[in-house]
Amino acid sequence: MDSLYNSNNELIIKPKNDVIFKKLFIENEDLLQDLVASIMGVPYDSIKELTILNNEMPVENKSAKRCSLDLRLSVNGDPFSIEIHLTDDNYFIDRSVFYWVKLFITPLKSGQDYTLLRKTVSVNIVDYTMFENYDDPHTVIRMKNSNDNSVFYDKFQMHFFELTKLKGGINKSDRCDMWMKFINARNKEDIDMITASNDSAMNKAVFKIREMSDDERVIEEAFQREMYLHDIASIKKRAADEARAEAEAAVLKAEEEVRKAKADAEKAKVDAENAKVDAEKKAHEKDITNIKRMLNRNKLSHEEIAEDLNVPLELVKETALNKDQ
Repeated sequence: MDSLYNSNNELIIKPKNDVIFKKLFIENEDLLQDLVASIMGVPYDSIKELTILNNEMPVENKSAKRCSLDLRLSVNGDPFSIEIHLTDDNYFIDRSVFYWVKLFITPLKSGQDYTLLRKTVSVNIVDYTMFENYDDPHTVIRMKNSNDNSVFYDKFQMHFFELTKLKGGINKSDRCDMWMKFINARNKEDIDMITASNDSAMNKAVFKIREMSDDERVIEEAFQREMYLHDIASIKKRAADEARAEAEAAVLKAEEEVRKAKADAEKAKVDAENAKVDAEKKAHEKDITNIKRMLNRNKLSHEEIAEDLNVPLELVKETALNKDQ
């Protein structure tokens, strides 16, 4: 059996595992240069200088927010970073912008002129969908003037690659797409599609993955990283499920309280109507008693009784009629 795959023809180690991703491109700078050139859309030979820097960004003081990148580079003197992110976080965009800012300002030393700030590129490869409104897997973010859509500041550039949007086979004329499909490879079918391109860089990348698949230490490290990500995803899902359950319980409680409030309001309305009827009945009975008293004691006309008691004339007549019967 090919050591590259398990019994289900799935890759034993996947290029998008950040342990494997960093190892592959740190140890093979020619592949890294090819990847960077393809992302930037420039010829391979146009990159005259590519330096892998310490991925831990320096901090100003102990309380400052730390920033650790998967790959931190200098490309022709310009700051450049590549991050691979496999789990969807609500804060990822905020974090990527923060990392870009750190990458942008770090090379500028105290007292140096602002014009020395260099074009800074942040590349983010994500294994989920970030932008729902379109299907293109590659999004480039630039700082533009909203009035005329012109580039306001050409030193700001961020790239987002959504692996979930990759489609179709290999297009040899699109090296960036080839690299993303290699990074997203999961099984023998994906690898066969990549090697069928007969591209020397792709073939070397597959060969290096095969070498790593024979290294038990690398396999264990990649496995531990995968387990860690699964654990984080499980914790987030459990927290989300608990939050959802609490929200649903709160909604049910609120709905019950609304139902009770409506029932109480309806009961209060019925009680008020009944009280009104009772009051009108008692007032009616009192009016009849007073009319009878006036009829017995006074020789007043029906009209005079109605006026004195402020009651309807018809009620006086009806009472007098019932009294005589």
